[in-house]
Amino acid sequence: MVETDTGAPKDNSQEDMQALYETSMKSLQEGNVLKGRVINIAGDSVIVDVGLKSEGIVSLQEFPPKEGEAQPVSVDDEVEVMIVGREKESGLLRLSKRRVDEIKTWEKIDKSLEDGTPLEGHILNEVKGGFIVDMGINAFLPLSQVDIKPVKNPSSFVGRNLKFKVIKSNRRKGSIILSRRVLLEDERDKKRQE
Repeated sequence: MVETDTGAPKDNSQEDMQALYETSMKSLQEGNVLKGRVINIAGDSVIVDVGLKSEGIVSLQEFPPKEGEAQPVSVDDEVEVMIVGREKESGLLRLSKRRVDEIKTWEKIDKSLEDGTPLEGHILNEVKGGFIVDMGINAFLPLSQVDIKPVKNPSSFVGRNLKFKVIKSNRRKGSIILSRRVLLEDERDKKRQE
């Protein structure tokens, strides 16, 4: 019972229940991002409590390994996940952590492209004309954009973590072009001015 402005009790439990029901149904739609807490790790599945009637399940493979730890995720860890469906047999929500991570990575890439903020990435391997860099999403680093001077030994860059500037991106095509050379030239110009 809730009191109105006049002090008379008002029965709005039916309205409250309807609002709660509508909110929970909106929360269960595919594509919604929810915060949850890991409650169990069973085999290659992570069970996440997202605060709804049903828990959700995420593949253990979607959690990147933590440095120095055997398990990439632990019970009670807070995670952000996206609803991608529902398991038919168990009724559990199918969740994806990777999709949320991709959205966040694209937001960082767009911001870097706008304001020139450098991003850190890991050079995975050498390909024709440059390198593949892991930024949370794979990006391309042309050989001409690695250094100010021509690179004599490209394979020496593989496995290194470096800072890059995003010079071009297309979310629809999933392509990102990076440059380390632009950052090095900016540093060199600042030193010259000083």
